[in-house]
Amino acid sequence: MYNQLHFIPPHQKHSSNLMTSFLTWFRGYSEVGQKSEPQLLDVESLPIGIRVSHSPNPVSAMQGGPSNRPYTWLHQTTVESIGKSLQIVEFGGFGWNGEQWILGNYTGKPFTSGDFASWYSCPDAIIEFGKEYSDPNNWTGGDNLSSSMTKWYFIGTDEAGNSYRGDAVIEMLPQLAKVT
Repeated sequence: MYNQLHFIPPHQKHSSNLMTSFLTWFRGYSEVGQKSEPQLLDVESLPIGIRVSHSPNPVSAMQGGPSNRPYTWLHQTTVESIGKSLQIVEFGGFGWNGEQWILGNYTGKPFTSGDFASWYSCPDAIIEFGKEYSDPNNWTGGDNLSSSMTKWYFIGTDEAGNSYRGDAVIEMLPQLAKVT
């Protein structure tokens, strides 16, 4: 189930209180018990200007790994501007709960330009037209070996302040990766 997945960057450690808050929020409620609003429609209303891909896709799990959960699905996420240079202003992952896409970042809010600059080795979070930027250590962690899907999205702005988006779905398989 998606309520057991955590989108925590490998550079972050978490406490049990943070996990409890995340699980409460991820089930569709904020810490004060109010329904969270899905944000995917807002993202999808923007014009496409960023190409996003994941590799491998679909991805098999490993036991343990950087998520500090029983299972980790490790993959690379790559982004590229397809029209002009853009500054990434936010990004994140929506998990499919069987009925709708729900924002699934452990913070309960989108990741920032600073996060992108660090994780994608991209100074000032500016993706230059035609150049690829990758996070080779993107992952999803879970307590159960089950299938799931995450739609990663990215929003960037050009010099005139116009916003563009890109997104791609990655499928997590309910199987362990074969060790070669």
